[in-house]
Amino acid sequence: MSAQFLSMNDVLEADARGELDDEVFDDELWMCLTSESGPLTPSALEPAVRTYVASRIIEGNVGNGGFAQAAYNSSEWFEDAAIAYEVMGLPLAGDRIRKAMSLIADGAANFTRDQGVGIGEVFDEFSESALSDLDKGLEEIGWWATTEPRVAHVRANRDAFFRMQR
Repeated sequence: MSAQFLSMNDVLEADARGELDDEVFDDELWMCLTSESGPLTPSALEPAVRTYVASRIIEGNVGNGGFAQAAYNSSEWFEDAAIAYEVMGLPLAGDRIRKAMSLIADGAANFTRDQGVGIGEVFDEFSESALSDLDKGLEEIGWWATTEPRVAHVRANRDAFFRMQR
């Protein structure tokens, strides 16, 4: 959980009062959302919240290990992430995700999941995958420019996030 806030409502209310910059708001909201909600699944979330979550999950996975790692860890979020990037005004990034989805449908994400296989071998599979080509040129398509539009999306849909509270 966030060290600064006790709940997602606290984060949302502090932001509504203008107390948080975009990056802090995004990070604090994410920490509270993931600690309060338990495992996040697309079907359990309202569309506005799903857009936010999908953008965070796929951006982070791609940033950590590329599209192959994102496919390995979170392929169920790809469609929502494509929509999220489009909603945030980043259509080229959305197109990149849709290209990944097409490659996955063609078998590009059939990675080994055996317990006896070491992480190094799995990462070798990632780097040899057709998905690895999608990791090139991310700066040029605005991949990392998501904090500001993602936060604007949350602010425009604040009520959906308040409804997440249990």
